[in-house]
Amino acid sequence: MNTQNIDDQIRQYYTQQELSADALERLRNLVEHKQSREPQSSLRMWQTFALAATVALAFLAGVIFVIQSSTPAAGPTPIAVTDISNQLAREVAMRHNTCEHVEFAEDDFATLAAKMTNLDFDLEIPEVLEASNLKLLGAHYCVVNGQLALHATFIDENGETISLLETKATRQLDELRHANFTVDNTDVEMWRVNDTIMAVARSVA
Repeated sequence: MNTQNIDDQIRQYYTQQELSADALERLRNLVEHKQSREPQSSLRMWQTFALAATVALAFLAGVIFVIQSSTPAAGPTPIAVTDISNQLAREVAMRHNTCEHVEFAEDDFATLAAKMTNLDFDLEIPEVLEASNLKLLGAHYCVVNGQLALHATFIDENGETISLLETKATRQLDELRHANFTVDNTDVEMWRVNDTIMAVARSVA
């Protein structure tokens, strides 16, 4: 019988996480594409390396964040840390609450999806967002659950920011169907569509 505390199991899981081989390959392709498309001035080279470093550091920040979040606090916590999906929700909340640049400034989701060619799954806008009166500001690449991901930013009619994150599903999330969380004053709705994990995050009013 496994008597290891669930917090320790989750902490051990995220400590062992690393960028998947596929995500690393796509990062390399992203850098090579930028290098072949534009003249290689010293400034451009630094910008290219900075992009790869930003994504890698974002992944490391996510790992550190979820490890710290799984450590019991003195006071009450927003949710009980019970499984990996809880920790994924914490990653999504962190992405939502972190100011990052818009790499692809597009107001049309189909155009945006066509430009983000380093993702090996089909991007789609969820019906819950498509039916709302939202304005798309753009998107950038990030890393979620060790996988390269989309982070798209929308603005609603009240000027509130809404984040959409999409990434490839992993074996650890096979059972995920639909779940809602409140993490760090952020509502996170998360579900799986075929081989894609989708998450919508918005700040609690």
